[in-house]
Amino acid sequence: MSRFRISTDERSNAKLAKSRGYGYLVAGLSLASGNLSGHQVCAASAAAKCIAPCLVHTGQAAIHKSVNRYRIIKTQRLFNDRESFLADLRWDLKALVRAAGRASLKPAYRPNVLSDLNWCEIVQEFPEIQFYDYFKDQSHMAEKFVLPNYDLTYSLSAALCSPDRWTKALERFPRCSAVFSPEVYDGWFKDDPSKVIQFNGVTIVSGDRHDLTFLNPQGVILALRAKGHRAIRSNPFVYGSEVIS
Repeated sequence: MSRFRISTDERSNAKLAKSRGYGYLVAGLSLASGNLSGHQVCAASAAAKCIAPCLVHTGQAAIHKSVNRYRIIKTQRLFNDRESFLADLRWDLKALVRAAGRASLKPAYRPNVLSDLNWCEIVQEFPEIQFYDYFKDQSHMAEKFVLPNYDLTYSLSAALCSPDRWTKALERFPRCSAVFSPEVYDGWFKDDPSKVIQFNGVTIVSGDRHDLTFLNPQGVILALRAKGHRAIRSNPFVYGSEVIS
C-alpha cells in the first residue's frame, strides 16, 4: 500500500523519480486541472490558452481513464470536505519527511502538479520540506514569494508573452518556464541537455533533466519539451519555430 493517501510519488511519475539522483525524495499533489472537476483550480488557464494542452491529458491519464476520475474525486473532496482533505495532505507530508529521512534524502513537495492554488498555510507548517511550483495565477504572489521554503517558477505562454517580452518577464519573476515544440526543444537540447542557450537576450536551460526547479539559477527560462497534445504545432500555449523565429 502506498505510503501516501492523496499524493503522487516517484513510482507513478518518471520525472519525479529523477530527483533521487539529486539527493531529494519528491512527491506532489495532482488535482483535476482547470474546471474539470466542476471547481476551478487554475484561474489563469483560459487566458494562457493552456486548457487543451494541459498535462492532465498525458502520461498515465492518456492510457487509463481512472487516473483523471480519481483526480476529479480528490478535487471535489478538497472543495466539499476541505478539513478532511487537508488532514490527509498533512499526513502525506509527514510521511514524506519520514521516508526521506530513512533514505538519507531531502524531502521536496510540489502541491500544484496540475493546479494553481494557494497552499501558503501548508507550506508554512512544514519548514523542513522544500516546496516548489510552476504558477500562472499572480493573485497571491506577494504572499508566496516571502516563504523561504517555497520556490516558484512563472509559466510563460506563447499566447500572452512573445519572445521579445521575455526580458521584461524575468525582471518581474525570478525564474520563468516555457513549453517549446519538440522541433525547437530538440534542436537545442537533444544532444546535450546540460547546454546553456542564449536566445533573444535571455538564458535558457533545460527544465526536463529533473523536476527540481529550485536547483536552477534565477534569471533563466526553463525550457520544457511539449508532450502529448502539447506537441501540436499550432497550439497557442506552446512556443514553436514559427513563434521564436
